[in-house]
Amino acid sequence: MPRLARSAAALLVCAATTAAAAEPELRLQGLFCNAEDQLDRVLGLMGRGLDPQRATAAENRDAVVCTYVDRLRFVLRDPVRLGEDRRFVPTVKYEATLTGVVVGDALRPVSPPVRLFFVTPQPIAATLVEQRL
Repeated sequence: MPRLARSAAALLVCAATTAAAAEPELRLQGLFCNAEDQLDRVLGLMGRGLDPQRATAAENRDAVVCTYVDRLRFVLRDPVRLGEDRRFVPTVKYEATLTGVVVGDALRPVSPPVRLFFVTPQPIAATLVEQRL
């Protein structure tokens, strides 16, 4: 399987949500960054064939600003849809508040909550959409 296809498959498998639309929180795996431009750079590197872990490591060269979560689940609230990114594979970009991390079956709260940027392969139902001018 070509490297780009493997990277796409890894991102799409890990970004799937486990929360129902009626629940107030999302529990996700995948790519998360502190800022939207950092997320864009990692997606660009993945589009050039780097797997998610290596692309994330490249962005974290000077400081840890992005993480690829594939063994835990991040608990997020108040997602806002920022738009779509089609450079790598079709993904939807979001900003949300990280309130916890699920480790095994245990929920570990994050205090204070942190704003993060992330992508999913499909739109998340019932989210706000940011209108950019």
